[in-house]
Amino acid sequence: MKRSHSTFQSLFLHVLPGIVIFGFYVIAAPVLFTSFGVPRGGTILLGFMIVGMPLQLTLMKRQATAEGKKGIREVISFRQPQPFWLTIALVAVAFALAVGILATLPLDRISSWLADKVFWWFPPPARPASDLNGAGALVLATLVLQIIVDGIVNPIVEELYFRGFLLPRLSGLGWAAPVVNTALFTLAHLWQPYNYITIFTMVLPLTLITWWRRNIYVQMISHCLANTIGATISLHAYMQAH
Repeated sequence: MKRSHSTFQSLFLHVLPGIVIFGFYVIAAPVLFTSFGVPRGGTILLGFMIVGMPLQLTLMKRQATAEGKKGIREVISFRQPQPFWLTIALVAVAFALAVGILATLPLDRISSWLADKVFWWFPPPARPASDLNGAGALVLATLVLQIIVDGIVNPIVEELYFRGFLLPRLSGLGWAAPVVNTALFTLAHLWQPYNYITIFTMVLPLTLITWWRRNIYVQMISHCLANTIGATISLHAYMQAH
């Protein structure tokens, strides 16, 4: 029997993975760092792998079962075909726009101000800190794993879940849907609240493209590309310093 989500359920499902990942992170980060020297970045990667991605995939699978469908693919919308050249062109436009935003807006200063003035009361694992603190071998392993998990695997699962699965279920909100989806996606990053403005600003244009084209792949490719570049830069900086 087909069962669809109410708007309230869809809103809750946006933040649920973030709550679970944050809970794991806050509990595990101090223990893993103190006992084994695992950097905080390594703990969040474990959170993605152990609780975050499995939860998102399970929720999509449950919905497929509830609707009498064969698998996750059948509950993922916004896969409208478009020419390959258009996908690449839109990714290039999104990348250029992101560079322009980063060059124009003082997002780093905003994040620092939020960390110091607004989110100072958050627990230590949700405070800014270098991911290069920890045992040397584990730091290197974390930075390499970050390219694979945070650069490729987790963004793919997140885009399937947030844009392919949940965004279409906000269609009753019209063009407010991508704004609400982006806001809740941002809110779900509870382990880095000081980056809320940065995340929202960078993700909204991509979500608007997804909504406009009814196609998740531009945002998925852009998400993977941005995270992989960031992770590669971090790894290169560490290797240069050591």
